[in-house]
Amino acid sequence: MTFGSGNRTTDIGRVTLSDDFRRDGHALMRGLASSAEIGAYRPVIEEVVAEVARRGDAQQRIDDYSKLFTQVTNIWRLSDAAREIVFNPRFAARSTRPSR
Repeated sequence: MTFGSGNRTTDIGRVTLSDDFRRDGHALMRGLASSAEIGAYRPVIEEVVAEVARRGDAQQRIDDYSKLFTQVTNIWRLSDAAREIVFNPRFAARSTRPSR
């Protein structure tokens, strides 16, 4: 799934970013962050995820899923650097605009 001009079109009609998110639980928005930004964000996020995995922190999950995958929710609460990424005004502004 990609996000370029704002939408993908399929043989059944128009599919929006919102549709992608509802269907897949995530959406890819190409061009939202530069390669340099992503390069700076990646180690911040990787470190938080690695720390959660080292601690064996299931983040109050009670299912076996957390034994298979490291999932971090509310990452902004665990790292000031991650907080800056999550609350980046540009990302927040884009998340509130409906896809066209």
